[in-house]
Amino acid sequence: MGSHSVGKKPNKNSPIWLDEDPDDGPSSTANADLYGDIKTSAKFGKEENTAPPKSEQAKSNSRDLLRLFCESIGLELRSDKAVLDLHGLRLAEAIQRTEKCVLAIVADGRIKTLQVITGKGNHSQGLAVLAREVHPHVKDRFAQSIKDISVNPRELLDQGLPYKGFFEIEFF
Repeated sequence: MGSHSVGKKPNKNSPIWLDEDPDDGPSSTANADLYGDIKTSAKFGKEENTAPPKSEQAKSNSRDLLRLFCESIGLELRSDKAVLDLHGLRLAEAIQRTEKCVLAIVADGRIKTLQVITGKGNHSQGLAVLAREVHPHVKDRFAQSIKDISVNPRELLDQGLPYKGFFEIEFF
C-alpha cells in the first residue's frame, strides 16, 4: 500500500494515487474516477465499464470537435475519412501541407483513413508532378504509421496521365 489514504491530499513529491501503489492501478471508486469511470475489482482483478453509453448529443459534440480539428489542419471530414485536396499547390507546398496533416492525424489518433487528392495532372506542363511525387514521399516518410496505402496514382496511366487523381492512406 502507498502512504496515502483516500481523501488525504498528497504532497507535491508523492504519486497521484490516493490509496494504492502506482503499479497496482486503480482499485477504489475515487481512483476509478481518474480513469474515466472504469472500476477495477481488486477482489477479482476484472475491469468493468460503468460509464453510461454515449448519448446522441455527446456523439454529435465529439463529431463537431473532430470536424474542427480537421478544419484546423486543412482537411475536409467526410463520413468515413478525412480528405486533403492538394489541387493548385506546387510540389513543395503540397509536401509541406501533407506532412503537417499526417503528423497531426498520427498524433491525434482519431482519424484512420486519409484520402489525398493530387489531381490527375491535367494542368501540369509535362508529367503530373503531384501524382508522381507526393505518394512515394508519404509512403517513405511515414511508413511506421501507415497500415496500408493504395497504389500510386502515377502507376495507373491512361495516355500518359493518371486515370485516378488520389490515393488513400490507412493509419494504425
